[in-house]
Amino acid sequence: MILDARVSSFSEEKAVAAEKVLLDRFETYYTAIALWFFSGVLSDFTPNKILDVGCGTGHLLNFCSQKLSDPTASFYGVDLDEYLIKNAVSRFPDFHIQMADASQLPYPSDTFDLVYVSTVLAHVPNSLDILKEMVRVTKPGGKVAVMDQDFETAVLYPGEKQLTRKVLNAAADYWSDGWIGRKLPSMFKKLGLTNIQVDASVRIDRNFDRSFFERIRNWIVAEGFPVDQADAWLEFLTNQVKEDEFLFTRNFYAVTGIK
Repeated sequence: MILDARVSSFSEEKAVAAEKVLLDRFETYYTAIALWFFSGVLSDFTPNKILDVGCGTGHLLNFCSQKLSDPTASFYGVDLDEYLIKNAVSRFPDFHIQMADASQLPYPSDTFDLVYVSTVLAHVPNSLDILKEMVRVTKPGGKVAVMDQDFETAVLYPGEKQLTRKVLNAAADYWSDGWIGRKLPSMFKKLGLTNIQVDASVRIDRNFDRSFFERIRNWIVAEGFPVDQADAWLEFLTNQVKEDEFLFTRNFYAVTGIK
């Protein structure tokens, strides 16, 4: 699972840091988001062969297996990061997890009942290529599912209005596609999928996660945002937390379609 558009799959130090963030989020907000996602995907559908594209730590694939509770089902995962794959295989030896490029999936056409990707496409420059491959390896009548956020739906308080807008827009533009959430239904239609369903969930944070906003600060500086303004913005947020005024939200979208 690619965490950041500028994280190299070949840097173990960065992979270790990325894995820590991925593991931490399952201890906080991500389990509820995963439950919402799979509740929709599996509500009227019982797949037997499932592929997780960009499986990262393997935990989301495990979550899917627990939701299905089908001893005959088989679970597959691919990721481009060798370090993440090695650890995922160790954690979940019953799954078929391997290192592979999502834009060139190593499976024959019409292989899986369900192919999904979660919080990956916003971070990659070739999201359409990945979706095409997902459709290719899905069986006729099978389901393709995507969950991702749209970072330009972010709402943040407190903060001076114009500066906050500039910060959040710069953060959205740092991603390969900060608008991917809103684009998914159109992309599904262009790929020939039918019965396209769209749902949304709002993540609401009242607790200030400074490490996350430090990453946002680094993103916007990388986009050319003035360092002094970025630092002042982060310091202002940090100070306001003491007054219990913090609110941060953003939208996650879940889109499914039938091949």
